Amino acid sequence: MTTTTTAAAAETQETAGKYLFTFPPFPAPPSGVKIVPFKDFTEYGIQVAPGPGDQEVDTRGIPTVVLKHSHTTDVCKTNTKRLKRKLEQEKVKRVGGLGKKLSIWEEWEDKESTRNVLPIDPHQPRIDKLHHAATDFRNGRPWPPPQPLTGVIDLFQQFRKFIGVPENVVSAKKKKKDADEEEFREENDDMSEDGDIDADMNGAASTIAVDEQVPRIEELSKEEERAFLFLDKPEKALKIYLSSYCTNKGYIWAEPNLENIPRILRFFIDFLIRNRVFPESERGFKRALQVIDLASIELPMIGKIAKLWPDDFSEGSAECWGRNAEGYKRIIANLDVEDSHEDRQTKRQKIDEETPAKVEDVVMEEVPTNDTSNSSQTQDEGWGSSTTGGWGNTENSGAWGTIDLSAETGWGSPSADADITAWAPPPAKSLMPLLGPTALPITHTTGIVEQSMRRVKAIIPPPANIPKSAHASEPNADSVDAELERRFAKVVLSPWLDWEAGEIPHMAKPKILASSRGPVVDPNETTVAPAAPDPPAEGLKSHDPLHDDITVLVDPSTLESVVSGLGFAATWTQLARVQDLEPGEKKKKKKGKGKKEPIRYWYLEECTKTIPSFWTRGVF
Repeated sequence: MTTTTTAAAAETQETAGKYLFTFPPFPAPPSGVKIVPFKDFTEYGIQVAPGPGDQEVDTRGIPTVVLKHSHTTDVCKTNTKRLKRKLEQEKVKRVGGLGKKLSIWEEWEDKESTRNVLPIDPHQPRIDKLHHAATDFRNGRPWPPPQPLTGVIDLFQQFRKFIGVPENVVSAKKKKKDADEEEFREENDDMSEDGDIDADMNGAASTIAVDEQVPRIEELSKEEERAFLFLDKPEKALKIYLSSYCTNKGYIWAEPNLENIPRILRFFIDFLIRNRVFPESERGFKRALQVIDLASIELPMIGKIAKLWPDDFSEGSAECWGRNAEGYKRIIANLDVEDSHEDRQTKRQKIDEETPAKVEDVVMEEVPTNDTSNSSQTQDEGWGSSTTGGWGNTENSGAWGTIDLSAETGWGSPSADADITAWAPPPAKSLMPLLGPTALPITHTTGIVEQSMRRVKAIIPPPANIPKSAHASEPNADSVDAELERRFAKVVLSPWLDWEAGEIPHMAKPKILASSRGPVVDPNETTVAPAAPDPPAEGLKSHDPLHDDITVLVDPSTLESVVSGLGFAATWTQLARVQDLEPGEKKKKKKGKGKKEPIRYWYLEECTKTIPSFWTRGVF
């Protein structure tokens, strides 16, 4: 019995030295974690209706996993888009059709569950594992033909560069190794016959080699910094990439990129989660997926709203009261392609009056003519003749180089007019098509003019079934405001002070322009602002650009491209009532119970930049 116990103990010690973990004893569960015994385990089946991400989950919402070994029963059993597309394709093929050509994203989605990472050493450095996974993601799927700046493969390569694992890392190491070997051979060649090395040459070569390695060392340090940020804080890394980084690199200026970039990133993050390449970062990756989902909505909207705002109402208001923005002013050039008959006669008379006085001073000399030359040219209708259809012909013969005087191809002709009209500025917008005959220019004027970054806080569509206001015998500001509320949607915007406008310094904090009129709290005041004084007669208080919201009137058709959270760096102009700016004392109106303070609407005069709600800056 003693011998058996001793042998078992020796075997246990040998086993403990061979394996990393041995059980028993079993470790204590972490705090807050309850381990369900197998006898109490309840099996749950899959959920037939897919979740929001169209991913197979069980009835508790936990995603299913792919088995390493394939089986004949490994088919999609959930009513996902993949299964629906597969059934549609099979139905079309049964009736003899070719089926619908799938997009590259549909092709990826259909086979995505079968794409795995090749075996990775768990003890490998994290950066190497990230490079390994990115390479497997790149090699394990079809890609459309490359296109500069907008190609899917090019966009993924740019993202790899951002996270510090560019595709040429391996080749770069190989090149460095080859360069070291070449340098070693050159040093051997420089050795003298007696085996001594020229000290001066060796010192110079070492200096050059070090100088060449410094940029590469700095680049590797930046790549490691990016890679660790992506692995440690993937949510922040993707916020930076999808906002400030893509903006600074110019990727967002190509409209296809606004949809393709979030799609590529979603496939890549799902690839890392599904293959459990970085189990310690999965929570961060799942939060990063929420950023990608938000970007897939907001980035395309940014591209659309940038073309719609300022809308016709804002443009018409700017034309009505003048432009207040401190930026480029639109100058209407005089592109009249044909002077009027009177202008031409006036110019001709002016020239005729000035010419005789100067002609008297000119000495007229008779130039001898060559009769032989003239006669030969008259008889010889050869090269350069004006009577044939050759080069230099001025008659309507239609040959190359001829001048067809009968055709209207010069200045003032219809074709020339059309070409110049194409370059002419668009016609000025007017409020008349939107409001008809209105008293708005009489009852209202421009008030406060603010230049700032603001984000959408609320979107209010125009109210339904509001009757038109009764026709007033005299211009009435209340009636005009009621008509504006009936026709236009309202967007409430709040100040965005912490957006870090590195590339637009003048938009870093709100600025009140010199053309502004009305009471304003100075945004540059560093001391604590005193208590607000009593409001003036109409109940208006001083506008505080650091804290107050503004309500902008916009065309209702543009609301489809606006969501809460979007930021707009713009010049905002207030529609003030004329009586608000009239000097002199006014009688105070008593404010009844529950009566709101009067609202003064705004319009967007000039938009400089549009950013998503998750805008984050980073130095890369």
